[in-house]
Amino acid sequence: MNMLKSKNLWIVIAFAILTTIPFLGLTEFNTKGEPRESIVAFSMIENGDWILPTNNDGEFAYKPPFFHWCIAATSLITGEVSLFSSRFPSAAWAIIMLIACYIFFAKRKDETTALLASFICFTFFEIHRAVFACRVYMVLTALIVLALLQLYKWHEKGMRGVSISAAIFMGLATLTKGPVGIVLPCLTMGIFSLMQGEGFWRSVWKYFATAIVAMILPALWYVAAYQRGGQEFLDLVIEENVLRFTGKMSYASHENPAYYYIYTTLSGVLPWTVLCLISLFFLKYKKPVFAPKEWWQKIKRMTPYELFSLLSIVVILLFYCIPKSKRSVYVMPIYPFMAYYLAIYFQWLLKNFPKAIKIFGWFISSLGFILLVTFALIKYGLIPDSICGTGRHALESIRMLRALESIPMTLYTIIFVSLPAYAIWQFVRYNAEERPDNKLLYSICAVSISIFLVLDAVLQPPLLSSKTDKFIAQDVAKIAEGSHITSYVSVDMMHFFGINWYLNDTVGVFNPESDRNEHNEGYILVGEQDRAILEEKCGGNYTFEEVYRSDKRSCDVKQIVLLLRYTTN
Repeated sequence: MNMLKSKNLWIVIAFAILTTIPFLGLTEFNTKGEPRESIVAFSMIENGDWILPTNNDGEFAYKPPFFHWCIAATSLITGEVSLFSSRFPSAAWAIIMLIACYIFFAKRKDETTALLASFICFTFFEIHRAVFACRVYMVLTALIVLALLQLYKWHEKGMRGVSISAAIFMGLATLTKGPVGIVLPCLTMGIFSLMQGEGFWRSVWKYFATAIVAMILPALWYVAAYQRGGQEFLDLVIEENVLRFTGKMSYASHENPAYYYIYTTLSGVLPWTVLCLISLFFLKYKKPVFAPKEWWQKIKRMTPYELFSLLSIVVILLFYCIPKSKRSVYVMPIYPFMAYYLAIYFQWLLKNFPKAIKIFGWFISSLGFILLVTFALIKYGLIPDSICGTGRHALESIRMLRALESIPMTLYTIIFVSLPAYAIWQFVRYNAEERPDNKLLYSICAVSISIFLVLDAVLQPPLLSSKTDKFIAQDVAKIAEGSHITSYVSVDMMHFFGINWYLNDTVGVFNPESDRNEHNEGYILVGEQDRAILEEKCGGNYTFEEVYRSDKRSCDVKQIVLLLRYTTN
């Protein structure tokens, strides 16, 4: 099969690019995670240190550098480290992953299922969110999935030699987040090979050899980084990769129970979880029978690529249930394979219980309609501020309302807000057919995609940008222009990441002893609640004068930001 001649492949490529790339730079950083990662790439370019750069006044990055290399490389091409260049690697690797998965399933199943799975995968809430984030997890996900696909192809060809392509992807995955980039693909495929009748020792030897080859590139970096960072770097590596897995870290990090992944995965595949729930009311149920031998025989009768897809879901989920540290983004490599199984299931529903598909179609269409009506009401001032309440978050909610009201009704806005209406019309059209076909499923996908497009292109940029610390950084830059700026946060490992990024990594970390010796005066950023802790820590050796108070809480420290001018006593 010549995939380059496949119309569906080009549809997938166009869909993936046009729904992501144009919108990457529209939303300002509004969480601590994105600027924390982006500033590493900035320091690489600024200082010329691509091995172990420091930022936030001497802090090492907590993750290996491949993701930051991608940002830095993109930034060198675009001319600066920007919102767009910081998020581009996530989107680019996600697109590559989607194309590879489409080709994989199109060749082994059929193009229709592969196309539907592509639409479903890219409209999963968790995947969509990660595509637009300057975080390592989308890149890690793509590299693990690509490694799995290459290992499977290698297995199809008799596991001759070593899979160099898989080793490269695993090596890059390790350089993105750590050894998990090698462990997960090899563990999954090792179990698959055993279930396919491969000898135990042959399987162990083959995947061990591939893992060794995969470690070559990461090993070069780890050695170079250790020579630069010494014991401090080694301690960081052990904590992030060994102690995190064993639950013995020096600090609590996203600790959650084993069942955490049940509800986070269900929420991660929204909105398609709703269709699965609706379908439960149409299925015919039999009395459950405990027959493990029968189940095992059914599993063994699965086609190899379907068994591989199932194991990729089960093994990765079970693996991440072991450590105490759990996050929904860790299990994202299962989503492309879940999308394939959901595509199969939804096609079966369409054939046997089309009413379930139609109900879900009306549900998602209603969401699109409600979104447009709500935007219109906010845009024209028909929703009062009182709806935001009077609590501590009321002012931030009102600020968001004002941001939506300020959206100009240009041709650009009108085109995008019209997309859900057009998609809903297409759904209504195909829904009216007595014997609906896959076009009905595609129309529902179109409604979901149009909703995401309205959010990404029109609503989210002003809405989320209203939370950014960019404007605080601009105010600080004007007041403290050319002066020494430091910061103090009472929580360990926390900084004013966003402000520091917008100020080009010029914000130091306040140290009462060294700053007293080196700087008689300067400026310090501190949260409103942290000021008392800071003054107590300084023990009367400094005089502080408040020269600026932000009108919103920082999205990093969740406090009103104060800029204090200090002098030594």
